[in-house]
Amino acid sequence: MGQGGESAAQVRGDGRPSPSPTPAEKADPIAAVGRRLSLSTAEVVRLRAVAAAVPLHTKVRSAQKDDAAVALLLLVDQACAAPDYATLGKGWFYPDSRMEYRRRLHDVFTCAASRARQLASAAHLTERLKAVAAEDSPKKAATDLTALICATFIDEIGAGKGKGTPTSEWRPNLPAVRAALAAELLTPLRALTECDLTSTMGGSPVPSAAIDHVVADISAAVVAGRYSGTVDSWVYSNPGAKTQLAGLSLDAMRGWVFDDRVRHDDMGDLTTVDESGLGVFWATKIGGPSHGFDYEGQCLLPLVSNARHKVILVQDPSWPHHHPVGRAHFRLLHFEDGRTPVLWMETMNVDFRANGIDDGKFLAAAIVHAAAKAEKMGVALSLDTYAKRTAQQVIESRAELWAKGATLEVRQDRMVLRPSVGVVEASDYLSHKHDWVQTVEETTHEMRRLVYTPASAAKKEGGDGGEL
Repeated sequence: MGQGGESAAQVRGDGRPSPSPTPAEKADPIAAVGRRLSLSTAEVVRLRAVAAAVPLHTKVRSAQKDDAAVALLLLVDQACAAPDYATLGKGWFYPDSRMEYRRRLHDVFTCAASRARQLASAAHLTERLKAVAAEDSPKKAATDLTALICATFIDEIGAGKGKGTPTSEWRPNLPAVRAALAAELLTPLRALTECDLTSTMGGSPVPSAAIDHVVADISAAVVAGRYSGTVDSWVYSNPGAKTQLAGLSLDAMRGWVFDDRVRHDDMGDLTTVDESGLGVFWATKIGGPSHGFDYEGQCLLPLVSNARHKVILVQDPSWPHHHPVGRAHFRLLHFEDGRTPVLWMETMNVDFRANGIDDGKFLAAAIVHAAAKAEKMGVALSLDTYAKRTAQQVIESRAELWAKGATLEVRQDRMVLRPSVGVVEASDYLSHKHDWVQTVEETTHEMRRLVYTPASAAKKEGGDGGEL
């Protein structure tokens, strides 16, 4: 193993992977890459010039001039620290908080298999970057650096290898790969690709070919910058998505697809967002760990692939770790008639490391967020009955939610689940099975739920009158 690989994986000096990049490293990303890979001063100077010369991807609105430099640092950082899921597989021995994945002190980061792979990744990156630095043509060097970043990310997540859509058909671009790295997605995408997801938590078989294809489609959409966020993105435009969303008015469709962000000034300045973008991959590392990407990874697939599935994330300014601290699964389902849409919110989970955080208002903020979404879409909202007192307090005290005609009542309901794009569905509330293959339409058992019907729900056939 070359000196560069050894240095990259032993910055701490104790055989452990280095922690996530510091603000100082991000301020000069190429210098940080040079330190981590033991590149020469001349190579760092050359690579800094090459990265600066990478042309702006003008067809991507999120493109930034420093995409190459920042993406390269994040790639080196994550590739030289991630667990080797191909060897370790899935299981309940992984960290249960995102903070632990940044600190990298857990055994899954330091075991022999993971260390060997981290060192191999460092050596490969060192060799490739030295070649880029030695390239005489500035234009070719810039092209080679862009290709290196995109191709190495795809290789590091374990894609290809005869599973799913061939990577030769993927269309990666630098801003999208940078966005994936900024969202720390190398580890979760590697877990979904390399872990065996062909059985449920209860041991029932899950079709492997279908799993391989959906995981590949998700990863391909991520690196192409078309994963989520717009009506024509992969999450909302694949054939299964159209089935899940069929019958919605165009106003309701737009209301669901757009990820609302709400600041709650009366609740300690909490912020909530109904997330369907790259933030969903880490959401199940907030509390209740069984749906985590490396615990029972098949349980994450419904959230990251279904158009009907989002997660409400809670951000608290007193939580200093730059990621959400609370989350609740949030779905767009249908009542038993199969035609009437309803928003479905599950319990609030809080990060296991959130000691000292006052999470008492997290549920209230999420209910306000979900109710406002329901009012905007003109559909009902279904909540667990344990939330009745909180729901009454926050909904009935807000004029915009408690207009004439609005109701809040406990009732018995069955839900219709249209087929899951993610092959499986996973919920302790929709079924007693935890996770199960759900490739055909199903109707749940009868459940006692608290249902908020906003005044606008009576106008659900209104708006522009159109349907998707």
